[in-house]
Amino acid sequence: VDFDIGISLGFKPYGIAYRIKKASGYRIYKVDDDRNFSYLVQNLMKGLASDVRNLWYCPINILDENDGYVSTLRSFKEIGKDYVEFYGPVKEGEMFKFSFGDKYEILDEDRKTAQKVKKNVKYPDFLINYSCLARQYVLEDLNHVENEIYTEVLNAPLFGFFTYGEIGPDKFFKALKFYNQTSLLCAIREKK
Repeated sequence: VDFDIGISLGFKPYGIAYRIKKASGYRIYKVDDDRNFSYLVQNLMKGLASDVRNLWYCPINILDENDGYVSTLRSFKEIGKDYVEFYGPVKEGEMFKFSFGDKYEILDEDRKTAQKVKKNVKYPDFLINYSCLARQYVLEDLNHVENEIYTEVLNAPLFGFFTYGEIGPDKFFKALKFYNQTSLLCAIREKK
C-alpha cells in the first residue's frame, strides 16, 4: 500500500508567549509568574457569551520545535475557577501562544495540505479525514467545504470521522502525537 498523511492546522499564533508553570493532565492552573490562567482566559472572554466554544476560534498553540511540528494546538474544554481544561494534554514548562484562524484560513490550509499529499500519492484509491469537532465549529457554514476540497484535489472518494483529538505522526514520522483542532488527511493507494 502506498499512502501519505497530511496535517492541516490553519491557525496562526499571535501575541506574547506564556510558559506553563503549573499543570496536570489536561489542565493549566498557572502561567508565567504564577498568574492564574483561568483569570486571564475569563478576561479574554469579557463581553462574549460564556460558551467555551467561542474560544475554539483561538486555541492555544504549544510551541515545541523539538517535537516534530513546530506547534500543537489545544482546544478549550472548560474554564474552572482556578484552572482551564483542554481536550489534550499540557505539560509544565511548555510555552504557548494564543492562536487564531478563521474559516477561510483553515480552508486555504486544507487545500495546501491536499496538494502536498497529491505530490506523493498522485492517484489515491480513497481518502480518510479525521477532523476535530472544534475545527468544524469554526468553519461555520462552510464545514462541508473541507471534504469537498480534499475530494476535488485528490479525485478520490473520502470518508472520515469528527473527533475531539487526532492521533498522527510527528514531522519526522518517528512517533505519534495527539493533536487538537486539526484535520488529519490520509490518502491510500494499493500498490500495483
